[in-house]
Amino acid sequence: MAEATLLVFDGANLIPDDLPIVGGDGPIDKVFVQGMLLAAFDDTDEEACFAPCAQMPAGYAGTGTLKATLHLRFASEITVTDEAVFDVSVEAVTPGDALDLDAGRSFDSVNSGEVDPPGTAGYMVELVITLTNKDSVAAGDHVVFHIRRDCDAAADTATGDVYLESIRIHEDS
Repeated sequence: MAEATLLVFDGANLIPDDLPIVGGDGPIDKVFVQGMLLAAFDDTDEEACFAPCAQMPAGYAGTGTLKATLHLRFASEITVTDEAVFDVSVEAVTPGDALDLDAGRSFDSVNSGEVDPPGTAGYMVELVITLTNKDSVAAGDHVVFHIRRDCDAAADTATGDVYLESIRIHEDS
């Protein structure tokens, strides 16, 4: 199975969600860890962010499986039986669409995934979330990805902050 990386977003460039698109969410905090600026998701308050708007590359075929890989670190969690739950939503806008982005947003339904802590705080883990709900994104569309920790989900039992280092959008064919 071939995999093509389409977009990569650094955690330092993520934009705190102060709208919020999910009622009751708050914006993420940014923290420096060993000289790197990371997005920090709390374990008790629902927090979210946006990746900067990007144009879906011309090489995106739309025939494979679109996925988001979140590169995460747990600040203090070392109990591997716990999990953290993350949601990724996609908004795709084709230039010329009749969509007033000044008046509101148009994200598709959430795509969710769960990740186990690595057993040692600070070790990186990857969470791959299949973007089944992807707002009919096509090559050339302007896309925004919304990321949130769903800490009130029953499966989210991990304690402490989870840091998001980067997000990679890729397609498997």
